[in-house]
Amino acid sequence: MGRIEHLKANATRATLMRLSEDSGEIEMHGLLCYLRLHSAPDVSPELALALTRLIPGWIAKNLERDPSKWTGYGMRPLDIAPTSDSPWRASIDSDIEAHLDYLIQSQMPDGSWHPHWDWGGTFPEAWPKAKLQWQAVLTLDHLRTLRSYHRING
Repeated sequence: MGRIEHLKANATRATLMRLSEDSGEIEMHGLLCYLRLHSAPDVSPELALALTRLIPGWIAKNLERDPSKWTGYGMRPLDIAPTSDSPWRASIDSDIEAHLDYLIQSQMPDGSWHPHWDWGGTFPEAWPKAKLQWQAVLTLDHLRTLRSYHRING
């Protein structure tokens, strides 16, 4: 076994152990990491299966389904299924459609999207530049998502 394979096997074992010891509670940032891990191209079948069993319950506990709360901090449907081929899309499809509508309606007149968070007054001199950078990231991500769901051409 090569070094990379050895590291991968150790990481897989450690992750499986962590998942087996976990109380079942997870916050949204952890869930986002596990969603990315589940879709990683080289994830082991054993780890993918464990995540497939756990993720639906975590989605149920973390997903904010109320559109009036999507302007605040929290996990929104397209955070879970940012592309139309997401394995989690079917379980939240009506929420996805509502979030796609919301996304289109919340686009700014200049074509961008702004962060739905801020730093709460921390580093006030840096936030304006960071906000612009986040606008660029969000705009690209949202356009890719809208294209994936056939809400825009291109």
